[in-house]
Amino acid sequence: MATLKHIAQSLNLSVMAVSKALRDAPDIGAATKERVRKEAKRLGYVPNHLARSLRGGSSQLLGVLFPTINDSYASNILSGIEQEATARGYHVLVSSSHHNPALEMDSVVKMLERQVEALFVLPLVRLQHRSPLLDLAAQHKLPLIFLHHYPADAAQYENVGWVIDDALKGSEMVTRHLIEAGHKELLYFSGPPTASASSDHMTGHNRALKAARLPIRTEAFFLAGVDIDGGKQAMVRALAEKVPFTGIVCVNDAVAMGAIHILKQHGYKVPQDVSVVGYGDGVMAAHAFVPLTTVRQPQVDLGRAAFNLWFQSKKGEEKLRTKILPVELIVRESSAAVEKINAPS
Repeated sequence: MATLKHIAQSLNLSVMAVSKALRDAPDIGAATKERVRKEAKRLGYVPNHLARSLRGGSSQLLGVLFPTINDSYASNILSGIEQEATARGYHVLVSSSHHNPALEMDSVVKMLERQVEALFVLPLVRLQHRSPLLDLAAQHKLPLIFLHHYPADAAQYENVGWVIDDALKGSEMVTRHLIEAGHKELLYFSGPPTASASSDHMTGHNRALKAARLPIRTEAFFLAGVDIDGGKQAMVRALAEKVPFTGIVCVNDAVAMGAIHILKQHGYKVPQDVSVVGYGDGVMAAHAFVPLTTVRQPQVDLGRAAFNLWFQSKKGEEKLRTKILPVELIVRESSAAVEKINAPS
């Protein structure tokens, strides 16, 4: 980890001059301050604002970073982390990246400045399979725990763990539910392919199809993303391409809601004409216009499990590792036994 001494040696300055420059002291020239700041950034220097308080060896601070904190899924995970942290005398610093990769990295740097002892992250879904968070955490020897999904290269790093729900089994269960209700022609609305949770979800769906000896129809797979608009767009494409279907398996509840919205606009009734299932069982699932059949994720328990995974590793009881939590099928009004679709003309 870069220190004031490293910066001073690189620029042939004193440690005191470097320290003053970074603190914007008035007796240091503007040109020198700019040189010091650029070199500090190049070396990856993070100022230790809590050095005095850390003489006892612990800041008692934990960092939690979400793409957004204004949804029930994130708040439930946060609740679980806070419950366990508070019980053991830790405080939680929470930040949101607002789905912006630059803000995500900036938030982590600010948490490093506060000397958090561990970082819990629901990471952004990127186009590439790797995450720069891993390199930053490794550089500063910061324990990193991913929530819900994780980047593909996470297993290559030390001091990294992740807590996820069993998306493979959950997707298999909800697809099997439709198959057992007589549905043989299913659309599949997938999440981003680089997200581990989306990959597991699709694998579970395909496994259920294979077990029932139903064909995997590539033309019935549509990329929907993770939100309501993505579900709407996937449903519009499916209808335009006239792929036969009686049921729709969606990667999450928001996508399912978007699909149902478009179906309703085109005169389809759920579940009389089409069965639609989601995944997650957030607040919207039970209280939607058509209560949604879905898979319940252990959201608060996921937060608790993430804290305990880190805390056990801190105590030396075990290394950070993967923890997979069980899921539960919740059957509601959006799914029913298959009937021939009477699509409006």
